[in-house]
Amino acid sequence: IYGAYSTKEQKNLTNTEKGFIVREPAKDVFKTLCKYSVMLAPLRYGAGIKGKIADSWISGTPVITTPIGAEGMICGDFWGGIICKTEKELIENSIKLYEDPTIWKKSQINGHKIINQIFSKEKNSTAIMQFINSHLKFKENLRENDIISNLLWSNQFRATEFFSKLNEASKKIRILEGKDQPKDQLKDQLKDQSIDQS
Repeated sequence: IYGAYSTKEQKNLTNTEKGFIVREPAKDVFKTLCKYSVMLAPLRYGAGIKGKIADSWISGTPVITTPIGAEGMICGDFWGGIICKTEKELIENSIKLYEDPTIWKKSQINGHKIINQIFSKEKNSTAIMQFINSHLKFKENLRENDIISNLLWSNQFRATEFFSKLNEASKKIRILEGKDQPKDQLKDQLKDQSIDQS
């Protein structure tokens, strides 16, 4: 598992005998992804294009994800991996994708097809340049009226960390309010923690 802002508790989950290792963010995402056969992205929230999934396909690594992970990235009736709705499906299909060379190769080819069809330079460069030129023309007005960008800019190097902490706090609040069901251990831990909801 690679990721930013891992807590001490998360890092302590590392078990080298079982091959479960919690690491810091990858220094070179493409070189790192090329070393693995399958990318697991069991996303529970998020919207639009998922960079980690696109990066995996560019690296030639098929992806196991959820319908939320696939949202905004489906091209026609094929996917560069397998989309799973349940934990059981995710586990079974991860093994299947890893062990079956035919499914793996088809998934790899599909991932490259999606990158080339939806995210190609040729397809998107004109729209991107029009957007940039339009915003450059009216940049002063846009900057003054863009509250979110102003907030993020004031904390530009920590924005991702703050959003991560916000999501974590929201999850804890949902659990404490009974809107989400955690594992029993986590539920007991959360009862002992106080959450500042302000």
